[in-house]
Amino acid sequence: GGFLIWFFTRTVPPPARRDKSTTLPPPTCESFECPTGYTYSAYGGTGSGWFDCEAGFSNWKAGWSEAKKNWCCAREGKGCTGNVGYGFEPSVQTCCQPTCASFTCPSGYVAHHSNFQAAVMSVDECCRPTCSTFDCHHGYLEGAFEYQSMQVSHETCCKREPACGVSFECPQGYVSYHSHFRAMHLTQDECCRPTCATFDCPHGYLERESDYYSNAYVSIETCCRHEPACGTDFTCPDGYMLLHSHLRALHLTTEECCRPTCETYTCPPGYAQCEDFAMTSLSEHSCCRPTCASFQCPSGYERDNSGEFDCDAGHNNFLRASWSASKKEWCCNHEGKGCEGCASGAMMLGTENCCRRVAPASHSCKIWGDPHIITFDKSHLVFYSTGDFWIVKSAALEIQGRFQCTDWTAAHDKTDYSSMTAIIVSGSIIEHHKIEVQTADGQILCDGKPILPGFGSTFCGTAKVVYDGVGELVDDAMAFLPHKVVHLTLPDGVILQLNRWPNFMNAKIDMHPQEGGQDGVCGNFNGRASDDTGIELHRRYGRGVYSSDLLFSDSIPLHVPTAKPSPTRCSPEKHARAAAICKQEAADDSMGWSFAECLGDVCDEEKAGHGMFSWQAAAMRQEFHN
Repeated sequence: GGFLIWFFTRTVPPPARRDKSTTLPPPTCESFECPTGYTYSAYGGTGSGWFDCEAGFSNWKAGWSEAKKNWCCAREGKGCTGNVGYGFEPSVQTCCQPTCASFTCPSGYVAHHSNFQAAVMSVDECCRPTCSTFDCHHGYLEGAFEYQSMQVSHETCCKREPACGVSFECPQGYVSYHSHFRAMHLTQDECCRPTCATFDCPHGYLERESDYYSNAYVSIETCCRHEPACGTDFTCPDGYMLLHSHLRALHLTTEECCRPTCETYTCPPGYAQCEDFAMTSLSEHSCCRPTCASFQCPSGYERDNSGEFDCDAGHNNFLRASWSASKKEWCCNHEGKGCEGCASGAMMLGTENCCRRVAPASHSCKIWGDPHIITFDKSHLVFYSTGDFWIVKSAALEIQGRFQCTDWTAAHDKTDYSSMTAIIVSGSIIEHHKIEVQTADGQILCDGKPILPGFGSTFCGTAKVVYDGVGELVDDAMAFLPHKVVHLTLPDGVILQLNRWPNFMNAKIDMHPQEGGQDGVCGNFNGRASDDTGIELHRRYGRGVYSSDLLFSDSIPLHVPTAKPSPTRCSPEKHARAAAICKQEAADDSMGWSFAECLGDVCDEEKAGHGMFSWQAAAMRQEFHN
């Protein structure tokens, strides 16, 4: 700073005057070096022109201008006059002139004509524009910004720009977006938008239409919606059951979620619907099972509509063992309920399950006195033999009677004729228990053990046993004695009334014909009396019960009577007629029918069934009153 003050304030002595006659070379610009960006200029600094110092030199004094004289004197030492050229100080201002190299081009321009010199430099003289100064039209892409030309234009600076709509193909799952957008290098992000086809919805959600796209982005919110499921969002109509509980769809339907059950199918008469059974196709075969209503019972049987079980009670829980096996079978066969499987009912249909025997009118067999017998088919006979005999013999029911000649008969009738002193009942109808009833002086036994020592009731197996003083008299002649009656009620409508007297018994048996047939001294119950006569029954059962079939705990020996009926049993006139008949009828005693029993049958045939009294009862009554 101090140097500059000194430089400009110092006292410089004036130059010594030179003698005009002294000739020295004047200072010129040739001895001055212009800085970078400048070039030599004429004397007098910037603004002077350039002069040709050879031209007109011979007449320089008169022909040159002062400017040329000064310029040529300073530059080439020509045209100098007097002091011209002296006192001249070479400098940038006096000797130099700027060139374009000293000019800084603005942004968007580049240097041009770096050696060009002028008093005032400008953009037009020193610079050239580049394409960065040119705005390309819409749809055109700008070229290289550094490209330069004397005249930038649309042709020199621009090229056609590719557009999204025509120059770029979006990949699958994307749609064109910004179709008019143009760029040098088009990209998927600039030209396309993803659709929901590119988005995988999670389980439980349903995809929207695949070409749907969002202005922002694809997501579970824009591309997915909660997908309803059959099991939680759809209710099957009546007659249908849920099939695909986890199936999901935008629009759930009965066909997708449900299957029809047999409730929607109408079975023909005699058939029942399979319960809650879903089928892809419904038909009589798949949805219906035959019931007993479709079964034709054979002759002698009728359809069993007794309604043994209430098939509606507990039906909702029949599979969980709340129904017994017999109830399942009965309800399946008769009402189509409780069947385990659609076809199971058809396998159980039959006479045994669907039908019951048409029971004929209940008939009675009566045994009384010594003893007289009226069979189920109303034949009349006497059975004087002693032993254990079949009264009723069938597959389910077994009744045997013990016939003995009592002391009273031997003493008063003087014969060896028998009376019934005990009866025993068994068979599968009462689960093979044994009920034995003896005379009033004996016992009542169940499986060999005494029961009911006095009036009362009890059970022996499935049989009900009642002992009281009420009942029908089988033999009217015994009305004079106190009644002691045992009533046996067995399954299948079998009823026995047993009158217990001091030394013998009377019996009345009410029943229907047994399935599979029956026989015994009460007859075969086939509706024909002709094959249940005395001779026929003695031929079949007059030899007693085999020991292997005996129900009694012990046995008594067989005895065929030989005594003839007393006159009180058979008058002489009847005796003579009976003897004539029996000589032929009872000639062969191997059949078990004795001459005495034949006589008894012939003598009693007029009384049998009329008054139902026996000689023995009449004699006892006479003795009682005397």
